[in-house]
Amino acid sequence: MLPIATSSSEQALALLDQGLTFDIAILDSKMQGMDGVELAKAIRKREAAQGSETKRLPLILLTSILQSESDSLELFDALLTKPVKPSNLFDIVMTVFESDDAIHYPIKEDANVADRKVELLANQYPLRILLVEDVVVNQKFAILALERMGYRADVAANGQEALGAIQRQPYDVALMDINMPIMDGYEASRQIHQLWNNGSQRFDISRPWIIAMTANALQGDRELALEAGADDYISKPVYLNELQAVLTRAGHARKNQNGGSMPTEEVKLNQASLQNLLMLPDGKSLIEAYLEESPQIIEQIKGAIHKQDTRELKDAAHALKGSSLYVGTDEVVELAKTLEQSGRANSLTGVERVLTDLEKAYSKATVALTDLLRS
Repeated sequence: MLPIATSSSEQALALLDQGLTFDIAILDSKMQGMDGVELAKAIRKREAAQGSETKRLPLILLTSILQSESDSLELFDALLTKPVKPSNLFDIVMTVFESDDAIHYPIKEDANVADRKVELLANQYPLRILLVEDVVVNQKFAILALERMGYRADVAANGQEALGAIQRQPYDVALMDINMPIMDGYEASRQIHQLWNNGSQRFDISRPWIIAMTANALQGDRELALEAGADDYISKPVYLNELQAVLTRAGHARKNQNGGSMPTEEVKLNQASLQNLLMLPDGKSLIEAYLEESPQIIEQIKGAIHKQDTRELKDAAHALKGSSLYVGTDEVVELAKTLEQSGRANSLTGVERVLTDLEKAYSKATVALTDLLRS
């Protein structure tokens, strides 16, 4: 290729004014004066003024870790994050050139996609999905792709947030980006495995199926992801058919882990309590608060039993009982009540067994409440 480099958006526009034509343009998002997004808008405005005969110039946005929510996704055909690896740049450029029509990162669609129905995988594999991705543009496209398959995903911006989310509520699949700040996908995958290997996970379900999302075409990078604990991987830019394929494999794996069917939890929730709660303007936010705070209370209960502190056990169990009443988790309420009574009686006889039953009941109730929030 024969590149021409400029140090500002104004210089780039001057070259276009001189009549020079280009096959592709890579625009830095952060520049003095006019930034990359503003430059892209100016280029698209000029194309519109020149009429339909003008060929659309493919634009790639070169971005740092985070992009503003206000960035227009329609301006660009691909997104390339710094630091840029040659293999990643090669993949992005080849992807843009593969189609005569403009495509939008990261979902590639052929000319007939508008006439083709995307399979609703959620009907066949009702997966609870956690998307772990730090770049806002990538998050948006992944969420849209998942929605086309019938899924609603929760989002974590880095591996540390992912670990917190996984310990608050259960997930079947973690779509794990590898290159992230604070904690990358390699370390997050290792720590997820450790949670299940040492028995410190909160939920009585199998470990989330980890799908690494790698922006690199090098075989070594993929092997590193698998060695870190990923069960599968998918390369960026993420093509819709490939995303369907890895989720199908994940769904099939989950079925095998559960005896040929997707896991179903028989949970007795108090529907009257739930209906009263959901009638409130912010009813669902109270359920979200319960899911976020109750794991900490259970940890307090476990700590009190370990320290043989009956007063702390009474107080923590009472707090869990009260909050669980609001969200209709009757089984959790009864078990918390039993632990509270043990604390009041200054007796720890049988509390270990009750704690085990409590954690199982809480795990099932959390699954039901999470599904309720998504419905």
